[in-house]
Amino acid sequence: MGFNVTQLVNGNSKDNPLYIVDVGNGEANFIERYTEYGVRFNVTASSSTGERVKKFNGVLTVDGGTNATGLFSEPATSIDGVGRSSFDHLFTPKLVAETNAFGDVNNFVQRDPYFLKQEIINDGTSTWLYYWACLTKLDGYRTPIPFQDGNGGVQPFLIGQEEGVVDANGRLRSISDGSFPSHTRTRGAFRTSARKNDGDGTNTNSKYQLRDAPITTDLINIPLMIEYATKNLQSIFRGHVDSTYDANTVADGASVAGASTAIVNNTDGANFVVGQGVYVSTDGKLHELLSIEADIPVAGQTTLTFGGDAVAILTGANLDPRQFKTGMFKTAKYHSCYYNSEIANGKQPFMWRYLINPYGDMWEFEDGRKIVNNQDWICTDPTQYNDDASSGGEYASPFVKLNYTNSNTNGYVKELGFDARYPFAQFPIDTNGGSNTYYADYYYQTLGDRTALVGGVWGSTSVAGPCCWSRHVSRAGAVGSIGARLSKRP
Repeated sequence: MGFNVTQLVNGNSKDNPLYIVDVGNGEANFIERYTEYGVRFNVTASSSTGERVKKFNGVLTVDGGTNATGLFSEPATSIDGVGRSSFDHLFTPKLVAETNAFGDVNNFVQRDPYFLKQEIINDGTSTWLYYWACLTKLDGYRTPIPFQDGNGGVQPFLIGQEEGVVDANGRLRSISDGSFPSHTRTRGAFRTSARKNDGDGTNTNSKYQLRDAPITTDLINIPLMIEYATKNLQSIFRGHVDSTYDANTVADGASVAGASTAIVNNTDGANFVVGQGVYVSTDGKLHELLSIEADIPVAGQTTLTFGGDAVAILTGANLDPRQFKTGMFKTAKYHSCYYNSEIANGKQPFMWRYLINPYGDMWEFEDGRKIVNNQDWICTDPTQYNDDASSGGEYASPFVKLNYTNSNTNGYVKELGFDARYPFAQFPIDTNGGSNTYYADYYYQTLGDRTALVGGVWGSTSVAGPCCWSRHVSRAGAVGSIGARLSKRP
């Protein structure tokens, strides 16, 4: 199976990289470090599309181009056959293999430090929401919490490249070994498994943690919006979100280890895609779909062949599409690409800056947040993260109540709240948007004590995205559509 970026913006492919930048002199590097790069959105407009902006020495430049065109793009030619982005110097793509305390290797995406600023400005004609990033901490900029070293300095931060897998030792790992991402565990259980990378799971001072709100907002969402100049990121990367189908077998298949078969009608068979995980009701396990053969064994029927344990998939058995296994991008040449453009859009995983499926494929727990009756409470110390219940609508310290309340209705996100004390804590306060307007991602809520989920799942369709949050699962929720991602403070 090949890799390409065909379905990214402007028809770019692996033979015609997005854009490249080749800067080698000191003056240019100085300019890069002191240039502010950003995006701005018209506050009163429903359009998700923004305008790229940059500022150097106080001089603002506005570019009307969007996505991969205009101000920050370079000629789409290749120096060495490796695709590059004009934002590589700012949101540096690095894939590192890290060894935990027990000698296990985790695959991490290293994010090098940068600084962020958010502001609303009225230029006399329009009111604009600006998101800025810079490699130098200029006036008004803040240091994202993941980059803070605790001594007033900065350091890189590691995010699991893959969706998390709990191994045989009970450790949450980021591995590319062909395992299916783990699920049906509570957030607390995943947190314990993360900490087992350098302890027994009770070690609250562990350097390992789950993805949390500062990671989501400052290391994923804001960089995505700046890089692609849109709040509707599904218009760039749809993600694996359109596996809304299933199938019932119409004849008995064969039970063969690593090559069991199921027979469905051609209409159902055409919905599936090679490589995806499929839940087989016969044994209750996930199996990788290896091949799809239409009109086999007879006209009108399709034979699906699955890897994994041998299973007798008999007439009437149900087949449900699920998440992809890990390791799909081990030989990818580009840090941002779809798995294969020949797979139907919306039915394949994607990778952005080496981060595989930052949304879609599976819901992910977001740690450091607890919600009661649509009120978010925040903790910024991963050693103190917990899932203790509220009492009288209050959570105990060190969790702190935000100065705004989340929307009390389900819907597409129109506006995010802001608390200057916790600028990363930006959650929906207005859900009167649409699937192609404003943030274009959905928000779910329910009263009571709730945990936080982000990103959407394989069957979420246009509901999914980086600003898709769910608060409808209890603190002890553990279902097959929810996973977790390992992260580490160096």
